Formats: sequence, C-alpha cells, structure tokens
Amino acid sequence: MERSIKDHIVDALDNLLEKELKRFRDVLSSQTLYEVKIARGKVEHADSIDLANLIISHHTEGKAVEVTVMVLRKIGQNQEAAELECKAGRNAQGAQFGQQVQSFEGPANFLEKHREALIQRVAIVPPILDSLLSKKLIDNECYDEVLSETTNQRKMRRLYAMVSAWGNKEKLEFFNTLKEKQPYLIEDLMGK
Repeated sequence: MERSIKDHIVDALDNLLEKELKRFRDVLSSQTLYEVKIARGKVEHADSIDLANLIISHHTEGKAVEVTVMVLRKIGQNQEAAELECKAGRNAQGAQFGQQVQSFEGPANFLEKHREALIQRVAIVPPILDSLLSKKLIDNECYDEVLSETTNQRKMRRLYAMVSAWGNKEKLEFFNTLKEKQPYLIEDLMGK
C-alpha cells in the first residue's frame, strides 16, 4: 500500500526529539508561510499526527511537504528534511515543489540519471570535497586524489568513481552536499 503525504510527514516528525519537536512547533506557529499562519494555540501541545493534520488542513497536501521541509531546515534538521523530500516526493502533487519532485526517485537515481550533467556543470569542486571530508564520507587520501586532478570535470569523474561504491545513505549525504553547494544546478536538474 502506498504511503500518503501525511504518513511521510508524521514519520519525519516522529524522528525528532521532544526538544526538536518543540522548536518545530514554535517556528511553525511564528512564521507566515504561503500567506498562512497557524495559531500558536493550535500547535502548542500537538503531537506528530496533529501537526501533520494542521499543516495539511492549512496548506493542502500539495504544499504540506514543502512547508514541513522549510520548517525542518529552519530548525537545523536538514537530514530529516532531505529524507522527507525524497520519500514524499513521489506522492507530491500540485505545488511547485511537488511538480519538481514528482519524478524524483531518490538521491541514488538522481545522481545516476544526471551523472553527465553534474560532471560537466559543477563549477567548484573543493567545497564539495571539504564537506564530504568533514562528514567522513571520504578520507584525506581520497580528498587529495580528487583534488590532484587538473579540471573540475576530471575531479567530478574521480569523485563519481568513489560515489558509485557507496550505499544509499552515503549517496543521500552526497546529494545533500551538492544541493547545499550547488543549489541552482540541482534545482535546474530536478526540474528536468
């Protein structure tokens, strides 16, 4: 049975600690998102299911994932936000975000589908390597190996050779790094 948008939002919120859920409720009730503000009294003691229902009822299913992702990112829960985008993206409809991720089948497929474009179009590789090194996805030897290549295209090819051996969790981290360091490129490719 296919999971609903609400199910994916509830799952993401269930992964938050109580302190993080409290911050989520605070940001959700203090921000006007898409010209809609949810009253603090409605979210103050809401659990994950209640919050998902409130977000969907105030923003519709089409924007609910986008709103949830925006709030998750605002409280520093980037991993949860990315996972929600990937998992719920297949079900999203209507909103601009939903249209972008409707065909998005997850980081591994995205990275494979857009391999050539990423190799050709990533403009600056060292910040990506720095991030991967700090997340311990590559070690110093791999870092130096990629950096020793003479062009950005060669650096990306070398990096892709390493990425192909990674699991889905590591590929998700790589995708998130690309999204952070090359946001316009990733947005453009997600729209294709």
